[in-house]
Amino acid sequence: MRLFYLFLIFIFISCTSNNDEIISNIEQEESSIWIVDKNDIKGGGKTYDLSVNPKFGNVSDFEKLSDHEKVALISFNNEVRVYPYFFTNHFEVINDVFNNNNIAVSYCPLTKSGICFNREIDGNIYQILASGFLYKDNMVPADKDLKFYWSQMLMTYIGKENAGKSISNYNLIETNWKTVKEYFYDAKVYYHVKRTAGETDPQLSTTQDSQYIYGVIEEKINTRVELFSYNLFKNKTKLISKIINNKEVIIIGSEEKYFVTSYYKKDNLEFYLLNDSNFPNILSDNEGNIWNIFGYAISGNRKGEQLESPKAYVAQFWAWKDFYSNLKFN
Repeated sequence: MRLFYLFLIFIFISCTSNNDEIISNIEQEESSIWIVDKNDIKGGGKTYDLSVNPKFGNVSDFEKLSDHEKVALISFNNEVRVYPYFFTNHFEVINDVFNNNNIAVSYCPLTKSGICFNREIDGNIYQILASGFLYKDNMVPADKDLKFYWSQMLMTYIGKENAGKSISNYNLIETNWKTVKEYFYDAKVYYHVKRTAGETDPQLSTTQDSQYIYGVIEEKINTRVELFSYNLFKNKTKLISKIINNKEVIIIGSEEKYFVTSYYKKDNLEFYLLNDSNFPNILSDNEGNIWNIFGYAISGNRKGEQLESPKAYVAQFWAWKDFYSNLKFN
């Protein structure tokens, strides 16, 4: 009998030792995938649902959306698509194919940052989802097979494959539903069938909230970020010119229409603001071209050309401070 009890104790110790070893191996494997401080990583264990083949409706179909609801605008070749964060928040990342561009529209409801990524990477097209991890309270997108992870706000891979490399993106303009109704009534609007416009979402904020700051990332100077608050663009649309990434950048914004966007100056063009009555056309130049809010020339000898954009987006001020130590207010 004593031999039997000794045998059970031996089995228990062996199993406990094996379990501890397995748990230790799992922890080591998880911590080894990150090139950032693992203490800044939270969550994990469950990914969000994958969003593919998004559905779109007309602006007139969503009368119950609040005027102050935040939305993302994406445009290619005069077509405009609207992604209200009220609908995108179910997935946090929306995979779309827009004018042959494979895009991923992401919105983090904690940092309030919306970015449009190019999901064609090194010749491969990936389906992207929210991984369930947070890095400094900001969403961590991943491919659906979890081969790589990246930081949304850093726009850089931070885990597994490609770690340390940057991600390319498209220009995304954040505005509110009121501006969409008044100026982009022909746009197509993304929606999710499980969400009913008019409901409230405690994770989301509207354009009435403060602390939203537009940042343009200066990659050449210790990753400095030039910050622009909406207060800079009171009363009417305003143009600010800055040297960023050794290039001249024009930042255009309007607090009334609730948008800020930015473009690199092109060739030897000199840009001038149009009267607000011309919106969404916002610029003319010394050659007589007219440019819209998305950086497209809609008339003139450069019609169809698009201005290049720096890496820039809107986020809450505390999030900018968490991610970037070199901040410059304008």
